[in-house]
Amino acid sequence: MSLRQHRTVRAAAAGATVVALGLVGAACSSGGSTNNAVIGSSTSAASSSPAVISQQQLQSALLTAGDLQSPYSPAPSDTSSPSTVQGCTEMQNLGGASGLTKADASFQASDNGPFVEEHLGAGPAATLDAAYTKAAHALQDCSRLTITSGQVRVTLTLTPVNAGGGVASTAKRMDGSYQGVAINGYVALTKLQNAAMLFTFIQVGSTSSQQANAFYQQAVTKADQTLNGSGSSTPATLS
Repeated sequence: MSLRQHRTVRAAAAGATVVALGLVGAACSSGGSTNNAVIGSSTSAASSSPAVISQQQLQSALLTAGDLQSPYSPAPSDTSSPSTVQGCTEMQNLGGASGLTKADASFQASDNGPFVEEHLGAGPAATLDAAYTKAAHALQDCSRLTITSGQVRVTLTLTPVNAGGGVASTAKRMDGSYQGVAINGYVALTKLQNAAMLFTFIQVGSTSSQQANAFYQQAVTKADQTLNGSGSSTPATLS
């Protein structure tokens, strides 16, 4: 792969992350809560025994390089040109919220990908319900993104895919190309019982959903078991 193609993949991954951060921030909006947000039932505004999810608990619920196995390792900070994103304005304008309990992790198999990112956030139950609905609607309405990094530009077309896991899920497949090389990925927004998860996967030269689906299943199962002590209420799928 040429240097420019490598930068294109990194730009696509970074651009997807920009949008993803807006989604996870909105879906987990705590409405000005303290850093350790109080969590209740995800289906009720009131809870008889609200729990407090700490940042450490969220961190322990994230995927690790060991979960993904070799050749995946933690992704270094991207030092390439900042990415700009055009399209899907509603999704980009969701923004993040302050005072959240949140954690994230990112991995790569090589400098050329695939790239995997997971974001977890928690907030009060009633706000979580409303914010997830807003973020899911924004993702559903997003159909085209153009990502620019330096002189590299790539357009991704987003199409709905079947998603499962958690209490509710919304997902899109992203497809594009650069100089004849396929760029493909997935973005999935999933509401668990007491948190929200944003999962992204970007790969180059392949359009298979197999690896993205396997990692998404791992992410949902681990987060649900760690935070709720049980498996997902619906089978986790991404295809």
